[in-house]
Amino acid sequence: SRDVVAGEPDRGRLDKSVGLGQGHGFGGAGRGVPEWLVDREAVVAECKIVEGAIPDDWMALDIGPKTRAHFAQVIAGAKTIIWNGPMGVFEMAPFAAGTEVVARAVAEAQALSIVGGGDSVAAVEQFRGD
Repeated sequence: SRDVVAGEPDRGRLDKSVGLGQGHGFGGAGRGVPEWLVDREAVVAECKIVEGAIPDDWMALDIGPKTRAHFAQVIAGAKTIIWNGPMGVFEMAPFAAGTEVVARAVAEAQALSIVGGGDSVAAVEQFRGD
């Protein structure tokens, strides 16, 4: 299996982010995430949900239903939220659910919320009218 991202993550930054999620089931670079929505070619040719390792010839394009529920639960209990980056390829309908769930959870949370990055802001705008 391979890492969640196509390229290699910056290990220094990854180590810091792993520490931020301790105690919440997060494990950095996708470790500890219950499941992924994957596709071979990012064209919805063959889409499936996998738990655990992502097969070498597949790409993680969204988080799966268990992961969505987990993230929403963690966000609901947060006091401060900093969100920078969508959960998947939200511009494509089959891969938008994870980002939409997180966007709605952040909007409903009783927390100080900071949403940064062009893609995250675009996602909030996309789901705002729904």
